[in-house]
Amino acid sequence: GAENAITYPLILECIHPFDKDDFTAQVQRALTGDNNGLFHYEHRVCGPDGSEHWLHSQGQVYFEGEGPARRPVRFVGVNRDITEEKEAELVSARLAAIVASSEDAVISKDLEGRILSWNAGAQRLFGFSDDEMIGQPITRLIPPELLHEERLIQMSLAKGEHLDHFETTRLTKDGRRVAVSLTVSPIHDQHGKVVGISKIARDITERKRAEEALRASEERLRLAL
Repeated sequence: GAENAITYPLILECIHPFDKDDFTAQVQRALTGDNNGLFHYEHRVCGPDGSEHWLHSQGQVYFEGEGPARRPVRFVGVNRDITEEKEAELVSARLAAIVASSEDAVISKDLEGRILSWNAGAQRLFGFSDDEMIGQPITRLIPPELLHEERLIQMSLAKGEHLDHFETTRLTKDGRRVAVSLTVSPIHDQHGKVVGISKIARDITERKRAEEALRASEERLRLAL
């Protein structure tokens, strides 16, 4: 009934305070005929319980008359709740920021072993830029005598298994060998199928040197005694 009609002032009451001014501006542009009266806007609304939701509002303003006498007479639109999509985008953005700023090398590859992503930590550790490595085989980083490790890792990950703190050796751009600790995980698609592999490599060269120095010192002490 008319007592339950949704009016524009009532809609404005629900718009999040941070989005209200921009929402109003978008509506005014549509009402003046900009973009042929089309309205597309993503914004937040506040529920009666204080909860926040994201909506994608889209509509069309219909006009009558021509020239100066042209005026809006009807607005037809729909709202779609995109809260889950926005939350997923936020999580993805946070993860991307974490990966980008990580001191560790974070690398992803497809099931054929081609590198798909290469962060700044990987560039610092291995010396290759992302332009040099994306699309290249991951075996470029593996010493020839350790290539069998990659096949074993591939077989484990294809089963959906994880590999934590696997210590091995990898090659840098200038041919140096660095001791690394690998954490390897499968990447799943939306249906749960394994479609790729992510690797986090941490440089443990200094730790290995310290361990070797300690072992040598203990051995000298044992021989002395």
